[in-house]
Amino acid sequence: MNQLEATQQATQSEGHNSSRRSARKITFVERAARALTLRRNGATYDEIAQSLGLSHRSNARRLVESAISEIIREPAEEVRALELARMDAIHAALWPAASTGHLPSIDRLLRVCERRARLLGLDRTPLDSPVRPTGFVIDMANSSPIALEG
Repeated sequence: MNQLEATQQATQSEGHNSSRRSARKITFVERAARALTLRRNGATYDEIAQSLGLSHRSNARRLVESAISEIIREPAEEVRALELARMDAIHAALWPAASTGHLPSIDRLLRVCERRARLLGLDRTPLDSPVRPTGFVIDMANSSPIALEG
């Protein structure tokens, strides 16, 4: 039994029976997971491409990279959710004092809000956005731009 056959057998034992489905009917996610399993078991990109019915080894490499990227993204989302929950707790603890005008609490609360905005990407301006820093602010009462002194 060569290495490719061993990895195919390992993949099939994980619930992916390639004899029942053609490679064209396997969804992208299933293909990526299968490619990663094959790679983890030592298959080359050429062997992965052959096993999954891909036209070139570069397609197999992209599938493996996609699967690895997803594995990395999921824990990052969990950490982000944990950090947001912690900030919620800090916000709740600071709010009573900040709402009465306690300046140190207000300062800390603003820092928590700034950190939350950074974590969520709320302060980022997309590169293709028409909104750019211009040196102007909008006078909300008159809806007209006012030049900032520099």
